Amino acid sequence: MIELEKENIAPYLSILMGVKSDQKQPCDIHPNIIKILKDESSNEIVISDSKKEFIGEIAEVTFTPYRLLKSPSWLKGHEALDVEHHVFVSFNVNNYYGFYFSEQGKKDEIREYFNSKSLPNVKPVSINHLNGNFINEDKIKMLWLTGIHGKSNFKADSKVLGGESVADTLDPLIDQSYMMSAVRTEALNNAKTTIGINPFKSSIWRGPCKDWQTFENRVIEILDLLSSNAKQTSDPISILSYPIPEFFKLVVASS
Repeated sequence: MIELEKENIAPYLSILMGVKSDQKQPCDIHPNIIKILKDESSNEIVISDSKKEFIGEIAEVTFTPYRLLKSPSWLKGHEALDVEHHVFVSFNVNNYYGFYFSEQGKKDEIREYFNSKSLPNVKPVSINHLNGNFINEDKIKMLWLTGIHGKSNFKADSKVLGGESVADTLDPLIDQSYMMSAVRTEALNNAKTTIGINPFKSSIWRGPCKDWQTFENRVIEILDLLSSNAKQTSDPISILSYPIPEFFKLVVASS
């Protein structure tokens, strides 16, 4: 088993956001996700004991180390295995959740289980809620755009723009056929750093954390803002196109 304390964890902050669906129902989200990781792994997986701690009066954190035993991609007909060490961390602030996975690709994979039999009482934080709390078009530093105009010889399928106040560089005639897929904007209460948001994937990222305390403080700050501020915005960058909410739900549900 892996002997790991939270002080050993200093990750790149990239988290999946969720919220409890039914506030009255019990919710064993962390162990349910551990079960998904175990059941869906294509490699042999060895899971260590989970450790849960309370942070003040508003938050709790649970982390679970695990190992993957994988056959090297270059090796054939031999029993040698590589060992990958990973950790899964979940934060809970007033029934808003932040999930960190060191294993690549797990954020998107686990999100697919939200509101399913495996994770029946957790759903993604709404797009409008993330937009309203984190995206201010006057402070955007980088913008990822996806075209809704179809294939064209005269327009790019997607664009990435960077600079100060990027939204001000958008052309109302040319760029209205694009929709935002992700942004980087000023971080909470700190104009010297930035934070990335992909509201369609319920994902927020910020960058490397020098230690556990930095990681913990930043995640709790994000979740505390969401739990205490109900602000909603459907079109945070006025020039761009946006999906019709009900139609977008149908597309996501059928995909």
